[in-house]
Amino acid sequence: MKPCFIRARKSVAGWQEVKLPLSESELPADFSLVELLKQAPEFIGMALGVALPRAIAVIPGAASGRVFVAVDEQGKITIIGCPDRQAEGGISAMVGDLLAATGRLWQQPFATLAKMFGDQEGQNLLAQVKNRVGSLSPEQFKEGIQKSLQEGKFPLVIAVERVDEAINQMMDYLKQMNLRVRLISFSYRQLNGLEIVIPKEVGKEVEPEPEPAPIVRPQRTPYLEYTPTVTTLGKEEPAARKVYEQFPTEGTTPKQQEILKRLVYIDDLGLIRRGFEYFTPRAIKRAEAEGTIVIAVDPARWPFPKPEEVIVVVRTGLEHLAGFLKMKQQEVEDFLKLLPRDERKEHRGVVLLWARNVYEANQLVNELKALKEVSQTGVR
Repeated sequence: MKPCFIRARKSVAGWQEVKLPLSESELPADFSLVELLKQAPEFIGMALGVALPRAIAVIPGAASGRVFVAVDEQGKITIIGCPDRQAEGGISAMVGDLLAATGRLWQQPFATLAKMFGDQEGQNLLAQVKNRVGSLSPEQFKEGIQKSLQEGKFPLVIAVERVDEAINQMMDYLKQMNLRVRLISFSYRQLNGLEIVIPKEVGKEVEPEPEPAPIVRPQRTPYLEYTPTVTTLGKEEPAARKVYEQFPTEGTTPKQQEILKRLVYIDDLGLIRRGFEYFTPRAIKRAEAEGTIVIAVDPARWPFPKPEEVIVVVRTGLEHLAGFLKMKQQEVEDFLKLLPRDERKEHRGVVLLWARNVYEANQLVNELKALKEVSQTGVR
């Protein structure tokens, strides 16, 4: 017998006649798959036949608000996307959210994940899992989470009420990316006030497509290995490992220097770096131009970073990052708005992103890298 989830809509006394098997019922208008996932994260594991997630939370920063992180009792992390079929552009928004979600967690400390469940110490997360499994070793659980965060190889699960052409197109696109992604849905029954939901997987797990020999994959840049990379078929010459010029260190503190070592990978956006500033190809030709991205390290100059931190100034307008990526300014700002920010000093068209430690620096670079990836999908 397949596992299922049952909810009583009304109280019915006495025994009732049931004719099996039950035929599928039409889904009621007020049914919410998101609420089902929140109340019963085990739904995901039962559909896939894998370890059951025991806690689930919304990942902040997703434009759709429908991307979740789930954790099983071993501390393994799964990212779930539940596209909004009613909202205009809901499927497209989901693609961008999924591309960015891994970067928001990869190589982050335990506290980053725990905060999504209510507190940085992880007590809420631990309590949620304990309530569903009984005994649990807090030390082993935390160790499992830290290992999963460090590896960054989070499985993706797309949960939908029904599969149609838009969902198939999204899955076809994700098949090209270096991601592990699976699609789940369910069948729905009603019986005398009872709702019965039977989870199921749609199709097989989509693994990254293998590349035929003698292809040699280009070297990936450190700190950005989570980034979905389109698989290219055909012969390729091995790419030389990219060398990143370090930022100047004069006048910077040792902690700032550690942060700057992470921020050099902003180079992968394709902007042109001069000192601590990045310019668009058009702006670099001008005698005077503002940097699209400025790495601020001097406490005596706006935006006045503290000696142990770096602030990254991002100009989002059409003359800057939005125009360079061929995106709308609001799309760029929405994508970056939930990164750690110094909002008090921001003004129109400028986002100030904190890099107060190497974790925030990694997160910032990952988010910018994902933003570029989204700009190239053509599915916005």
